[in-house]
Amino acid sequence: LVNVLNIGKENAMVGQSSSSNTYLTGAAVPGDQGTILWGDDANEKCKRTGWQPWHTYKLTRPFDVKDLDSTFGSCFFIKAQGVVLDCDGYVIKGVYPYTNTNSKGVEIASDSVVVKNREIKNFFEGVRIKSGVNNAQSLSNKLHVNMYGIILDPNAKYNTIYDNEIISNGNSGIWFFSGASSNTVQ
Repeated sequence: LVNVLNIGKENAMVGQSSSSNTYLTGAAVPGDQGTILWGDDANEKCKRTGWQPWHTYKLTRPFDVKDLDSTFGSCFFIKAQGVVLDCDGYVIKGVYPYTNTNSKGVEIASDSVVVKNREIKNFFEGVRIKSGVNNAQSLSNKLHVNMYGIILDPNAKYNTIYDNEIISNGNSGIWFFSGASSNTVQ
């Protein structure tokens, strides 16, 4: 199988370790069980635990990450099925230059997760879709000034990257590890 790309933006670079992959169209948008506003409380920082499955989390402010944990550097680590992270246009900003090679803006570790409407910059990895994750979506995002814009791990399948602006990333805009297959980029 080979990943199918439909890229209409300049400077969109796609990297791939030796692998054969196919992109299929569309992943189902999860059913929303409620909306949770995130960021109203000054104590609400990057979120790594406590996600409610099939809920929408809507950011209410930008997140400027100045000191990520060096061993677990994801600003948003989503490990609950069907979560929608709607950033409502707010920026998730890491530290530049990114000396922490573990830093990630968003790390997706569960099926049917949607991340949309955000700008993410200054991380080693803008978005990482973990091995074995299916039907995740990155929709209408701006990913720039990261080392990698989006990374799909081995066995990440049937994921959709749609209407993203992926430019000025250091190594690659989109990187597919060997075994990532049946993903769609438009």
